[in-house]
Amino acid sequence: MVKYQLALPGSLDEKLAEEISGVVRESFLAANLSRIYTQLQSEAFLSLYRPEMIHQWITQTGGVLAFDGKKLIGTGFVMARQEHHEQEEGGFLYGLYVSPDSQRGGIGSSLLVYLLRVGNTMGLRNFIGKATMFPGVLDFYKKRGFSKGEVVYSKVGDVTIPFFEIHYKSSPWQYALNRILSSTITLCRSKKSSLSLPEGSAPE
Repeated sequence: MVKYQLALPGSLDEKLAEEISGVVRESFLAANLSRIYTQLQSEAFLSLYRPEMIHQWITQTGGVLAFDGKKLIGTGFVMARQEHHEQEEGGFLYGLYVSPDSQRGGIGSSLLVYLLRVGNTMGLRNFIGKATMFPGVLDFYKKRGFSKGEVVYSKVGDVTIPFFEIHYKSSPWQYALNRILSSTITLCRSKKSSLSLPEGSAPE
């Protein structure tokens, strides 16, 4: 049975950071078999998900991790008021990946539901993200209420990487409900620990 857990400041040890890096790498490379991104672009992108980089994120972000038993099979993160989003109460979604052999089972959908819930708990209503240009990724977000923005380009060193920009705005009732549902997340964050999210509170 898949379980979802929060990744909060102080909750990631070196081993877990390496596992997150591995899931992102495995998923990205499997999706890139058709060479949407060049080798240089792939290496530049994956350099952002090195374990030491993940340790830096977790001091200023909320994360949700999916486990099958003790095996990490999915990741996702949300960050408040990044430079990527100038709107007040804005958040940046990133790092939503599921291991190739665990895809198409609803895990990505559940991770996204939890990420929006965590973001709402952080006081965020409007979200922006950068979706990779792999086939099916944009449709995944559109089916879940996201709208497509422009093609945007990220610079990593000397390498330029294209993405689809995606947008999501929480409705007032969704925002209010998620803040109620996530009251335990707020309490848990102050303790700098991890928390198992209740089964059945996100769709599979």
